This record gives sequence, structure tokens and C-alpha cells, in this order.
Amino acid sequence: MNDNQPIIAVVAAIIYHDNKIFAAQRKELGVRFNKWEFPGGKIEKQETAIAALYRELEEELNIRVHNPRLFTHIQHDYEVFMLEMDVFFVDLLPNETIVYQAHKTGGWFSLAEIQELDLLPADRKVVDQLLKSVGKRSDDGKS
Repeated sequence: MNDNQPIIAVVAAIIYHDNKIFAAQRKELGVRFNKWEFPGGKIEKQETAIAALYRELEEELNIRVHNPRLFTHIQHDYEVFMLEMDVFFVDLLPNETIVYQAHKTGGWFSLAEIQELDLLPADRKVVDQLLKSVGKRSDDGKS
């Protein structure tokens, strides 16, 4: 990271339902076209991470969630900016239906399946953290 590089603060959601994790595929053109990610987006000025999480999920997927729990913080240098990402586990409210407003498509995947997706680099780091977390739980005998 160089000193002139902007820092972009974002949030992302790990939506876990029926033993699957939700991921979405980007549709905008450019280097991120067709890449997969955990949904979320930029934290606006004067906005908390939790408020941004609720707003972004409603804007991108037309869903409401509850019970956000901070899972990890990811830093990733994208060369033109430094990404600072707070990642939360969230629960989908009952009877919510995902509507793709900012993504091409999406789906529910096992952790093994998510590893096979063409993820954005910062989201790949989230998967690595998930894998470490699962390993720790099974090492503790609490799987």
C-alpha cells in the first residue's frame, strides 16, 4: 500500500441457511465482472458498519436480516485502493426472497462448493477464515 492509496471501508454478510452459505456473482463490467462475493458494500460517512450492512443487503438483494455477529476483519490491497472489510454472520428473516438488484445471480453453497467459486481476492480470504474456524471447532471436539 502506498500513502496516496485510498482506503475503502466496506461490510460483507455471510448468510447461512439450511447448512449452506449465500454468495452472489457480480454483473458490472471490469476486472470484477463475473466474480463471486459475499454481499455487502461501502460504509457511507456517518454510518455504522451494522447500518451499512442492513442498507446494502436491502439495496442489493431486497432482503432483511437480523442478529449480525462480527466474524472477521479483512484487509486487502487491490493496488488502486486498500479494502478494509468487516464481515458479519447474519440470519435471514423468515419468508424473505432474494431479488438480484446489483448482481447477475447467486446461490446457496456448501463451504466446499464456495471454495470452487471464482471469488474476489478479499472474499477468498473470508473463505480461508471460515475454513480455519471450522477446523478449530472440530479440533476442540465441538463440531
